[in-house]
Amino acid sequence: MKTLQKHAHDLKRFGFTPSKWRLRFSKDGAPVVLANSIPKSGTHLLESLLISHPLLYRKLIPTQHMGNLPGRKGGLGGVLDKAGPGVVIVAHLRHQAEWEELLRERRIAHLLMVRDPRDVAVSGVHYICKNKHHHLNRTFADLPDFRARLQLFLEGSRAKNVPSLEDRFSVYLPWLATPCLVVRFEDLVGSGGGGDDHVQRKTVARVFRHLNLDLSEEEVSRLATRTFSTASPTYRKGRIQQWRESFDDELKAMCHVRVGHVIEAFGYSSQVLDATGSARDPVT
Repeated sequence: MKTLQKHAHDLKRFGFTPSKWRLRFSKDGAPVVLANSIPKSGTHLLESLLISHPLLYRKLIPTQHMGNLPGRKGGLGGVLDKAGPGVVIVAHLRHQAEWEELLRERRIAHLLMVRDPRDVAVSGVHYICKNKHHHLNRTFADLPDFRARLQLFLEGSRAKNVPSLEDRFSVYLPWLATPCLVVRFEDLVGSGGGGDDHVQRKTVARVFRHLNLDLSEEEVSRLATRTFSTASPTYRKGRIQQWRESFDDELKAMCHVRVGHVIEAFGYSSQVLDATGSARDPVT
């Protein structure tokens, strides 16, 4: 049963259902969407929301990133050349000036999914340790405990070829000064992931306004309900503020000192004694 459900989901996801197949021959003004994200920030959560819209489907290519994009003919431009109305391109693309200009010239609707960097650290460590084929699996597995692994993820190590948490996020910072819409995991996850359903609905409406696909309140509620799913291949817990259970006081202080400016830049509070969670501007 689960296999059949997965096949049905993939047919819809990649636009092979009858209702979405017609989009490949349509010129009805559906946007081309770059669903960009910082790794472990909720990539599949954003994709799930987008493909729930009847006019959008994911392009049948891997998630684009620095490791595979240059090898494609024409780079990002070549990918965009083959993207028709309604196509969603999922990516982990750090900022480059030429890409910013390309997206502006092509009028590509750009979304950037972010998450509290401390939760990214927790999720990232779990992902690396679980995935035996990951190039850093042995490096992290050889450490004595989860705390030591978290510290390595935070600090990084040139000798071990591990980027720091600051390095992982700073390459995405320039996107914040572009017309992309920043979507925070915490705002999109809803009560199913420890968030707020009202904020989730407002975020869903804001995403589709950015794509010039205005929805009724009923449609917003329906898509919001469908968005959070445990079926994602990289799903673990999908909850906000998991870092509070994993960071001791020393790690909290270290993160505040070393990465506090990056945490603040993405709209979160880096205060060590913050007891109320991520401090973000309200969704408008």
